[in-house]
Amino acid sequence: MSKPILEYHSISKRFGGVQALCDVSFSVNKGDIHGLIGENGAGKSTLIKITGGIYRKDTGEMNWEGVPVEVNSPTDARRLGISIVHQELPLCDNLTIAQNVFMGQTITKSFGRPDWNLMEDKTVEIFEQMGQEVNPRQLIGDCSVAMKQLTAVAHALNSRSRFIIMDEPTAALTPGEVETLFEVLRKLKAEGTTILFVSHILSEIMTITDRITVLRNGRHVETKDTADTSIPEIIQMMVGSIPIATKKSHPARKEEVVLRVKNLNKASLGLKDINFVLNKQEILGIAGIQGAGRTELATCLFGVNPADSGIIELEGEPIDIQNPRQAIEHGIGYLTEDRRNLGIFWEMSVWQNMSTVMFHMKVKIPRADKAGLDRGRMIRVNIPNSLQPSMRLA
Repeated sequence: MSKPILEYHSISKRFGGVQALCDVSFSVNKGDIHGLIGENGAGKSTLIKITGGIYRKDTGEMNWEGVPVEVNSPTDARRLGISIVHQELPLCDNLTIAQNVFMGQTITKSFGRPDWNLMEDKTVEIFEQMGQEVNPRQLIGDCSVAMKQLTAVAHALNSRSRFIIMDEPTAALTPGEVETLFEVLRKLKAEGTTILFVSHILSEIMTITDRITVLRNGRHVETKDTADTSIPEIIQMMVGSIPIATKKSHPARKEEVVLRVKNLNKASLGLKDINFVLNKQEILGIAGIQGAGRTELATCLFGVNPADSGIIELEGEPIDIQNPRQAIEHGIGYLTEDRRNLGIFWEMSVWQNMSTVMFHMKVKIPRADKAGLDRGRMIRVNIPNSLQPSMRLA
């Protein structure tokens, strides 16, 4: 029986009126891959950040190898050998793999100059430890998501981490890339590294973990050996009892076509003769493996990459979409898969992000009205930034 490397005793954390964690207690055994699961809002991220020293717990105690410890900062966590591989990877796209692996841990030679040759050699060694080959001089911005994940793991290993927390590491990976990552995790486990694996994908949890802890509404539900549980049991622990819905009869609904796509082509994106119909009140799934053209079709319909040929009909009327503004004016919205880089403006507030689709830079004023304007009258231009600039008409 493995000994615990990290024990949580009655951990609680409140944010204002929200109790994020309440009296959470469980242990993670040394050398295990331990799954942490729960619905959104269950408290997983809060517990991760407490473990990594990003948040401070309100009450409770953490024991590291049987000794009570206070982790009040990420520096304290690193000192113990705890690292977090975040879902949103904190890597620099303009730096090489080696530079990212040694970020904050630069090896220097005489006069404080970075010894890049040595760091590149050590980067190769770290990847070989994980059973992977790598070009240490390749820019991270040119790497796949899977290689970025492995680079983040390499950075953790370079920090001599003995306990690695992986937050939703497979969310953007293909099945093949997931298996590559799992091979690395199994190799690290065999070498004695402990991994806390956070995921919503229960089939992956069942495949890779030794034990599973379930959180619900900020409370610890149960910790079980993976071999002694099942996906239906895990779901029951995550959400509680689910009332069985009775099937209701509904009057037959007449199909009403909202969107029709005919022979859509975009050579540069590999789209050829795309045809489908979306009816009113339907949810239409677009499925395919990585590179099949799902994202490309979405960007084409939204005008990011206008089609070369084909017909798009909205409620029976042909429309021409050459840019996202025209798509928005037709009532079409687009939620990108790359939320961090393409979905939001980090420097803007929530309401400013929500209102970005309402940009209107043109102000049309009839000549007669313009002539009759009093000097100094203000007309507000709808630009969502902190200054809310106005236009003065003389």
